[in-house]
Amino acid sequence: MKKQILGSGDKELISQYENWKKEKEKYINLLQTPLQERDKNINISKLASQINELEREISKKSASFKENTNQREYNWQHVRETLKQDEAAIEMIHLVRYNLKDEATDTVYVALIISAETTESPELLVLENGNELENGAFTFYQNNVEFTLDDTESYHLYWKPIQDKLDSLSNKGYSKIYFSPDGIYHKLNLNTLLNPTTQKFILEEQNIKLITSSRDLIEFKGTNRDIDLSKNFKNYEAFLIGYPTYNLNGKDTLKIKGTDRSLNGLQRVVGTQAVIPILEGTRVETNQINSLFDKNNIFTNLLQEKEATEENIKALKNPTILHIATHGFFIQPPKGKITTMQEAEDRSLLENPLLRSGLLLAGCQNPQVGEEDGILSAEEAMNLSLDSTELVVLSACETGLGDIQNGEGVYGLQRAFRQAGAKTILMSLWKVSDDATQLLMTTFYKEFLSGKPKREAFKLAQLKLKEQYPAPYYWGAFVMVGE
Repeated sequence: MKKQILGSGDKELISQYENWKKEKEKYINLLQTPLQERDKNINISKLASQINELEREISKKSASFKENTNQREYNWQHVRETLKQDEAAIEMIHLVRYNLKDEATDTVYVALIISAETTESPELLVLENGNELENGAFTFYQNNVEFTLDDTESYHLYWKPIQDKLDSLSNKGYSKIYFSPDGIYHKLNLNTLLNPTTQKFILEEQNIKLITSSRDLIEFKGTNRDIDLSKNFKNYEAFLIGYPTYNLNGKDTLKIKGTDRSLNGLQRVVGTQAVIPILEGTRVETNQINSLFDKNNIFTNLLQEKEATEENIKALKNPTILHIATHGFFIQPPKGKITTMQEAEDRSLLENPLLRSGLLLAGCQNPQVGEEDGILSAEEAMNLSLDSTELVVLSACETGLGDIQNGEGVYGLQRAFRQAGAKTILMSLWKVSDDATQLLMTTFYKEFLSGKPKREAFKLAQLKLKEQYPAPYYWGAFVMVGE
C-alpha cells in the first residue's frame, strides 16, 4: 500500500500518508515517555483513534489499494501454481482447544501441505501434542542445544511426522521445502534437528526455506529476488552498525535508579543493568565485512562506538544491506501484583510485545529525557525506511524471539523489519558465541559477494562453520526468513 501511494502522483494522498507517518512517530514517542514527562494537553488514546481514522481515510481514497485488495483474495491453488514439480509448501497453524467453559485445555498444530501435484485440497497433518511441543519438549531441545548434547528426540517430535507425510506424497522427495512457521516452530531451528536413523542434521538432508506465509510465494512469483552482488556494485549501498558505546558517560557505575520517574519502564530495565558487556567481536566483525565490501567497490557506511546510534539507524533511507551487530533483547511480560503507580505505568507500557524486544545501541545505559534513548524497539523499527532493502542482518542475541500470538506469528524484530519493507532478514534465536558469529557472518558475505544467492550463501556459511564448530549451538543460532 505504501509503495502504491508514494507512486500514485496524488499529492493529497501522499500528503495524508506523510501526515499519518508523522503522527504515528509522535504516538510511539509519547507511548515511551513517562507520564510525568508527557505533554498534559495531548490525549494519547485520542491520538491513537485519530491515527486509526486517518489510516481508514487513506485506504478509502487510494483507488489503487482497492484494486490491489480485490486481486489479493488468494487461495491454495495460487500457491500451487508457484511450485515446481519437486517443491512443497508447508503452512503451520497453531490452534488452541477450549472446553465448554471457554477455558484453554490444549494446543494443536496443523500442517497444511501443498505440492505441484496437489489436486483436491492441501494435505492435512494434525499434531495433537501441542502442549508437549511448547513446554517440556522445547525445554529439552533448548537444554541440549545450550549444553551441546546429542539430541535425537526433538527430531521425532517436531519433524518426523511432517517428514513421514512428505514421504507418503512423493517417493522422490522434494528438492525445496517452503516452510511457514507458527507458534513454537518460530522458536526452534529445524535445521538443527538430528535424524537418529541417518545421523545427519536436517541442514544436511533437506533444503528448507523459511517464509512468513505461503502467500509470499505468490508475491515472489515471476521475480528473481536473489541479487548477484558480483555485478553493478555502484548501485548498492551498505550500512554496518556495530560495537556501540552503551554508556556514553564512560563510567562503569551508573546513576540510573530503578525508581527514576523521568524514565519509562523499558529505559529502566536496560539502564539499571549491571554494566552491559561490550562485544569486542562486533568491532572485528563489522571491520572485516567493511573490508570485504570495500574490495568489491560497494559503497559502505561503517558506524561504530558513539556513532552506532538509534538516530543514525532511524535516518537510513533504503540501504541495500543493513547489518547491525550488537546486543538484542527480549523482555518477558511483567507479572505479579502491582503495588505502585510506577509499576502500573511500566506494566501498561510493556504489555506491548513490540516494546519488549529490540536492539541496544549507543547510550542505552544512560538515556536522557527528551532524546533518543539508544534502545531501538521493534515498535520503532516498523517505521524505518527499508522498502528497497534486500537484506537486514541482525547479528545480535535473541533477535528472532518475540511474543507468540495465535495466528499472528512472532511479534518482535522479525515482524517489525519485515513490515518496514526488508525483503530478507537474517537473525538469531538464542545467545550466540561471539567468535562463531563473527566467522559465520564473514563467511556468509564472502559467499554472497562471490555472486551466490542469499540463501545458498547462508547455507554454505553454516556448513563451513559446522566443520569448525560441530555443535548446533554455534552454527544453528541464525535463521534466514523472507525472499
